[in-house]
Amino acid sequence: MPEQIPTNAVVERGDPICVELIQETTNVDALPGKLAVRGTTDALCDVCGNEENSIGVYAYEESGSNQRPETRETVYAINDRPAIMTGKYFWLGYLAANQGAIVKGRKLVPAAQGNLKVQTAAGETYIAIARESFANSAVERRILAEWCL
Repeated sequence: MPEQIPTNAVVERGDPICVELIQETTNVDALPGKLAVRGTTDALCDVCGNEENSIGVYAYEESGSNQRPETRETVYAINDRPAIMTGKYFWLGYLAANQGAIVKGRKLVPAAQGNLKVQTAAGETYIAIARESFANSAVERRILAEWCL
């Protein structure tokens, strides 16, 4: 099956495992498709930073209808209860700016603001694989990726 960019959804295919957590802070990057980290307790989550240990991805369609933002371009607010996805799935994530040309199959690691970036260092643990190719972008952009943890 060819990969397709989902419309007003985050998951392209697969069956993610979801856990509902509480958004710990007000963060303009708490968007569906961004990487999440554990908050100050196991019940809380926040946006993943550069090289932090991501616990999963902010879900959209998997979040309860009363907790889901209006669109996948709307942030989760403090005390919202986003579903955080793990497991085996393809999703529409965010790639940090200026990562060079991306080739399908390239390994990706956590970047600042819940984004992904190209794996550059040997031994750096990758969490995703690019599922599409494109030229360099000077701005943050969407990327179809496969979750690998």
